[in-house]
This record gives sequence, C-alpha cells and structure tokens, in this order.
Amino acid sequence: MPKPALKLTAFLCALILILAVLPCAAQEPVVDSPYAMLLDMKTGTVLYEKNADTLIYPASTTKIMTALLALENLDMDKECTASNSAVNALPAGHTNMGILPGETLTVRQLLYGLMLASAGDAANVLAEEVSATMSDFVNLMNQKAALLGMSSTNFVNANGAHDEKHYTTVRDMARLTLQCMRIPEFREIVKTDLYVVPPTEQYVQERRLINTNHLVSRLKTGQYYYDGATGIKTGFTNQAKMCLVASAERNALELLSLVYGASTVDGNVMNFMDARALFDYGFTNYAMARVVGRGTTVAQAPVRSAKDTTTILLEAETDVLYLTRIGEEMGEVTHTDNILQTLKAPILKGDVCGTSEYFVGSVSVGLVNLVADKDYLFDPVAHILQAMGRFFTSPFFIIPLIIIVACLVFLRQYHYAKRRRRREEMRRRRAQQERDIQIKF
Repeated sequence: MPKPALKLTAFLCALILILAVLPCAAQEPVVDSPYAMLLDMKTGTVLYEKNADTLIYPASTTKIMTALLALENLDMDKECTASNSAVNALPAGHTNMGILPGETLTVRQLLYGLMLASAGDAANVLAEEVSATMSDFVNLMNQKAALLGMSSTNFVNANGAHDEKHYTTVRDMARLTLQCMRIPEFREIVKTDLYVVPPTEQYVQERRLINTNHLVSRLKTGQYYYDGATGIKTGFTNQAKMCLVASAERNALELLSLVYGASTVDGNVMNFMDARALFDYGFTNYAMARVVGRGTTVAQAPVRSAKDTTTILLEAETDVLYLTRIGEEMGEVTHTDNILQTLKAPILKGDVCGTSEYFVGSVSVGLVNLVADKDYLFDPVAHILQAMGRFFTSPFFIIPLIIIVACLVFLRQYHYAKRRRRREEMRRRRAQQERDIQIKF
C-alpha cells in the first residue's frame, strides 16, 4: 500500500477512536407540536421548551384547574346532585359521562369522570358544588390562577369549551399541574386506567370510565403506552387541536411533559408521540443524584436528662435528590444545620429535632428534617445532676456568688484597714507618750 494511503488510513482510524471516546452531546428531542415543555417535577427545572409563553387554548386540560378547586373545597365522599343547568349548559359534542338532571354522584366519582373520561358534565356539577354559580366558580378559577403565578391565563368556563377569552400558556399550565401533583388523591386519579361507577337511581347501568390518556391506558390502544407513565390529562377542540399534559417516573426521576396544538402525522397522534419523545430525552440524559440518603447520620446535639448519654444522633428523615445531567459530576455538597436549642429526654426514634439545608455548590437543593436515630429514655438521676450542674453554672448562681465574694473581700479589706489605722494610732500615742516623758526629765 502506498505511504499516502497508509497515512490516510491511520488518520481515519485515529479520528474514529477519538470520536468514540468523546462524550456525545445530547441532542434535543424532535417535537412536531408547536408548543411544548419538559421539566423535572421535583425541582421545577425546565429541560426543554418550545414556545412555552405563547398564548394557547387549553381545551379540556382546563379540567386540571377544576379538579384542583374541587379537591381543595369538597370532601371526596360528598354527594352532589346534578342541576339542569349543569347538564344542559354543556356545549354540543363535548365529552360527557351521561349525567342526568337530578342524578346524585359523589365528588370522587365526578372527579374520575372529569379526569379519565374528560366529562364536561362532571366539570359543571363540581363547579356548581364548589360555588353558588358558574360565574362565581370561574372567578375562583382566575383567583387561583393568579395565586399560582399563572399571569398569562384567563378562564371563562370549567370544562375547557372553546372561547376566544379562554386561554393560557404552556408555562402557566406547568405551574398549575405541579401544584396538583402535590395532592395524593389527584395523583391516584390521573394514573388510573379504568374506573367503574355503579348504577344510580336514575342511571341503571354501570359507567366504565376509560382513561383517554393512552400513555397510561392500553384499554383503547396499546400503540402509545409508555412504561412509567403516571398521568395526567388530554384535551381537544378544533381550535386548540390535540393537547396533553403527561407525567412519568423512572428511577426516582419524575418528569412532566406538556404538548399543545398537536396534529395527526402519518396516522400517529402527535401529542402522544411528542410526549413520548420528551420523556425519552429526559430519562436518557438526566438522573436524580442522591445528595443525602434517608437514615444517614447528619449531626449530633446535646440532650438533657437522657439515660447513659448526653448526646443525640440526628438522621435525615428523607432523601435529598438533585437533578444531574448523566455523565456530569455533581458539585461540592455542603449543609447547614438548624437544631432545636433544647433537646430533653424522653425523645423517641423519628422525633423531629431540627432541619438541615443542603447545597450543591451555592445552590440550595433541599431542606430535610433531622430526626432522632433511636429512643432516648428519661433518667431522673441524670435529670437531677444535670439540673444541679446547670444551676451552679448559671448566672442565677454565679452572679450572686460574685457579689457575695466581692462583699466578703470588701469587708475583709475594710476591717484590715480599720485595724491598721488603730495600730498606727496606738503607735502614734506611744511615741507621743515617750516624747512627753523625755521632756519631763
């Protein structure tokens, strides 16, 4: 082989080896839909966004807000009777669960209908149960949106029916959903694939409510099912097109994806396809690193009146996790402890005795409770001895003692000076007497 060819071959081999060992830069996900976002649910860190602040129509993802207000204001087992207005005000063609005027269902049943079957009649019944009128409920929706920082959102109904004045943004919907996912009942509802409502006095058949989110449920199609999917809500109107707010969890990493304005491409429903692509990107490129583990001894502190010890060990009550990019090293971990000033036995295992704030570099990544590592029993002998020790070292003992000692020293000095003056006076008198005698003789 000619020398130039050998050199070229060697160069190409070296280049291939170099490229093989270099870390590959993560490519952003391919998202067909015009509006999208991916974020870590534990920290709120945005991992990907596309037109996240553009005004959009939320369609039935509006029902996330309706569910939040129902959960905050109503008992799950409260019975609700549907009014004529709640049932008949639903726009033609809007999805429903067939609620009849005068029919009674529980808040729980209505919430499953709302979030799984996207039932607009359930949204209206819940709205009227929370507020006196629909307009009052809409006002409540907008007040809640303002409290959550949803500054680009305006609601005009509880079910998501299209209206030019009913709008939001992807970022605002992310704020709303993160709030909802802090509620255990909400999480339980949105991850359910099938819920059965038994017959009522007005409705003689059972209702089988199948989740419209195909990432969670295989009951209608298995094409879009996603391993680890945990919710949350679909939406559709002609103007909003297909929408999806979805969540998924793997290996302690919990992601939230939002896709709006999606279409169908080559037979694929792109809100589901885009959500899957976003999740794949997140789980491939990010992980949750454990900053401190549950049960790890973090600090120790003095304890009073405890049997056989004067020190208590404090453990982290929960894990503190930190979002990292796979392949990147986590920065220096430090923590600042805030322990209760007085710890006194008895203290039981798991009792909260303080907190610890953890930092990666200069960034605060979590606040964890510090709890007792075991039971610390009360010891009356130690209690008495330590109480005596505290008394004899306290200002209530030391300050009077100093005053008494100072007074004793002062009195001693006073009497010493007085005796010295008396001795001097006696010497002076004797000297005077001796002078008087000498003069006389």
